[in-house]
Amino acid sequence: MKKKSEILVYGSVSIDILFDLIGNVKNHINLKNGILGTQNFMFTASEKEEYFGGTGGNISYGLGNLGQSPLLFSAAGKDFETYFKKHLENNGVNLRVYEDKKGYTAVFYAMADDERQQIGIFQPGVYIKNVENVPLSSTLSKKEMSDIKIAIFSAGTGKSMTMHMEEFRKQNKTAKIIFDPGQTLMATFNKSQLEKCLKLANVVIGNETEIFQIKSHFGLTFEKIFNFGVTEIIETLGENGSILHTQSGRTKIDVVKAKKVVDTTGAGDAYRAGLIFGLQKGLTMPEAMKIGAKLGSLCVSYQGGQTYSLPKNLLK
Repeated sequence: MKKKSEILVYGSVSIDILFDLIGNVKNHINLKNGILGTQNFMFTASEKEEYFGGTGGNISYGLGNLGQSPLLFSAAGKDFETYFKKHLENNGVNLRVYEDKKGYTAVFYAMADDERQQIGIFQPGVYIKNVENVPLSSTLSKKEMSDIKIAIFSAGTGKSMTMHMEEFRKQNKTAKIIFDPGQTLMATFNKSQLEKCLKLANVVIGNETEIFQIKSHFGLTFEKIFNFGVTEIIETLGENGSILHTQSGRTKIDVVKAKKVVDTTGAGDAYRAGLIFGLQKGLTMPEAMKIGAKLGSLCVSYQGGQTYSLPKNLLK
């Protein structure tokens, strides 16, 4: 008998194609006297590897490895059935993925240099087309949505995340919703969509660039965000840890130093998986963030976002 799912993960699944570049990206930039000139990049890669990825795939993989049984809502193509589907199922994920047999699963191309600086290109395949038109109820039952205690909505589009968060909240009034707009924030959100999502969320999470964009481009201060009903804002800082912002102040959570840094792809998603696991176990937000830091540190020690496995002493 399968364990009841109390966690919903909403986000992409993708094939990650990772290139290891020879040299450093910054040495290719045409910069004279502080002014950017015409850019014409040509990189040489020493290695090319393919891995399973996507924000939804990475977060649910991490939760599955932590002994949870998350429901994953996403959209994938006809190639998903071949290997990816079984991989996620074998790692404890309950799939509620809409499969479009007329197209292909999203692809993420990432190039990392000797200093692990990364350039990425996301080719969404069937993801955006379907995720903007397919409701949660197409793959999740009302009972499944009602049973959810924590839901993370991670990197869709402004249209899709607004639609699905509204649908979910109508069905489930009590779940903790984590809003994670990600790198699509500037490209796909308008202010009205962003404010609607913030009013539906309990927690907002983003890296320092995304948090800055919310404040500077959209003109939303922390005070305004808290007035919408958000209780916690988590700002991730990569190798500098993370910060919890609340109305009463801020709490700094240190990074967990990795034994070695092989690849940063998926580290933020691993952090989110650890965070959600901690909250599901009833820990305080700072305590849950510390578990997130541990899982993020583990992830960067491996190539790809879904290749790590948990040592027995990780959570001690």
